[in-house]
Order: sequence, then structure tokens, then C-alpha cells
Amino acid sequence: MRDELEASQKASLTDLERGWLNSNRVALILPMVARLKLIGFLGIGFKTEQRDFEVADFEILQSLASQVAVAGENIMLLEESAEKRRLETELSIARKVQEGMLPHDMPNTPGLIIAAKSRFCTEVAGDYYDIIELGDNRTVLAIGDVSGKGAGAALLMSNVQASFRTAISMESRMIDISLQNHGIAGGSSGSGEVRLADIIENINELICRNSQPEQFITFFVCIYNRNSKSLIYVNAGHNPPLLVRKEGIIEELKEGGIILGAMPGMKYERGEVRLNRSDLLFLYTDGASEAENTDGEMYGEARLKDYLLENIETDPQGLLQNLEDKVVRFVGDPKLADDFTLLAARVIE
Repeated sequence: MRDELEASQKASLTDLERGWLNSNRVALILPMVARLKLIGFLGIGFKTEQRDFEVADFEILQSLASQVAVAGENIMLLEESAEKRRLETELSIARKVQEGMLPHDMPNTPGLIIAAKSRFCTEVAGDYYDIIELGDNRTVLAIGDVSGKGAGAALLMSNVQASFRTAISMESRMIDISLQNHGIAGGSSGSGEVRLADIIENINELICRNSQPEQFITFFVCIYNRNSKSLIYVNAGHNPPLLVRKEGIIEELKEGGIILGAMPGMKYERGEVRLNRSDLLFLYTDGASEAENTDGEMYGEARLKDYLLENIETDPQGLLQNLEDKVVRFVGDPKLADDFTLLAARVIE
């Protein structure tokens, strides 16, 4: 009984709650329990004949409260199921959109054979790769990984992809216009004219302004110029890509700076290497190197390097497919704990 509840001080009602009970003339409060779980309360008004509730009334009303509780739980389950289906549909659409943003059909890449593979551990991912043909025998390769996974990481990475593509396109176009105005052929200028470090610094500022403090991105971008056989790059805290020389030597591409989104005002350095025929450039995210088996052992960078050396002559597509299979077998479960992305580019001339 409500009056007994208040008199005994077993419940402290706020003015708002007391006002609601008064306006609805609630005399009796019954708990609604379904599967031993309290899901709400049933408020009963005063009896019309102004008589007190009797024991038989309580038994009937408690039975009614139980039935209402079951019905209410079923309604909530239906709503949750409908909401779950709606979210699954939206995530499925988001996955298709995100997959559509990745370059499945390789653009023209002068002097290179390129293959890429991205595996999501959830419907949407925070991994990213890109391949952009700039003209004048120049090709951009990029790879990135947002901290965490799921929708939040995917949205941030989509923002980075759009910003990067816009920046690299505008930079290249401005350089070409400048060279044309000076009567210089674009291909003779070398890819070093593209200010990769400045582009990465601007993207870092964008991420610092528009993301949460706990969100950051590892990022690597490079431009290969077939004319000069040079590769310029910036590594922003990403797993160092591996340059596998045809002689069986592996070099790590580390020049750059810290992760994107950690601190504003950061400066990044540009690295440069020369590539030779048959050299292999291998880019990857840590979902591959940090994949764990049932014993908690990681696949590790050492296994990646050994695999690349053992398969130095394998074509890029076969190289990545076989590596994915090896990682899945190592983990022992086709559903991996983290997204991973692989990209391989071989110099063919």
C-alpha cells in the first residue's frame, strides 16, 4: 500500500514522484517481476466503493502484475530485436560503403605490380589502404590503422581518407600547374616535389581538432616515381613497412614522426630510398603481426620477415593470400580479434 510505504519510510519519494502518484490516484504499488528480474512497477488506483484492499484482491492483482510483466518483457524483447536488426542493416550498409571506398580495382601503377587485402574483424573497420595514380609515372601508396575498432574507428578513418585524397590531389595539381608555367615537364621534376611531410602535418592538426583524446592513427604514405626509381615516404608511428631487396636483405622504413592525433603542432620528416627491379615493398597493419594463438603467442614481425624472404619471388597477390592463410591457421580461428590489412608492391622495371 502506498500510504504504508511512505509511513514506514521504506522509500523516499521525490516531490515529482509524489505528484505523479497523486495525479494518477495510485493507492497500491506492485512489483512486476519476469524471470526473477524486476522490470517495473504496476500502479493500482483506489477501489471504486472506497473499501480497503483485501487478501483476495492482492492475490488477483499480483497474478495480474506477473502477466503484465511477462507481456511487457516480450514487448521489450521485440523492440530490442527490431532495433538489433535495424543496427545490423545499417552496419551492413556501412560495410559496403567502406569496402567501396577501398581501391579493389587497381589503378594504373607504372613500374609496379600491386596487390592489397583487408580483413575486418567486425562489420566495419578502422584499417585503411589507398593506391592513387598521380600521373607522370608516380604512384601513391598509403596504409593506416585507427586505435580501437568498429563504427567509431571506421568513421574517423573515412575522414582521414577523404582529407588525404583531397590534399594529395591538390598538391599534385598545384605542382603540375607550376611546372607547366615554367615550361618544365612534370615527369622530370621527381616525386620529391610533393610535400608529403606538410600533408601529414596538416592531417595531424585535423585529427587533433576533430577526434577524442583517446583516438589516434598510425599512418604511412609513400610516392614511387618510376622515372627516378625513388620512393619518398613519411611514417607517422606505423609499423615500419618492409623493403625486401632482391638480394634477400630487408630494410625498415621508419623516417617520419609520431602517431597522428596525439599532439598538435608536430613535425614530420620525409624519408627517401631508391628501388631496384624485383624489390618488394610490404605494408601491413598490426592486426597481422599481433594476431595471437590460443597460447597468447603473437604471430610477430620475425615470422613476417621470414615468410617474405622465403617467398621473395612469389607474385604480390599470391604472397598476400598465402600470408593471410598462414595467420588464420596460426590463430586457429577464422574470426580474428583485430582488423588487418596487407599491401605488397613489386618493382617490375
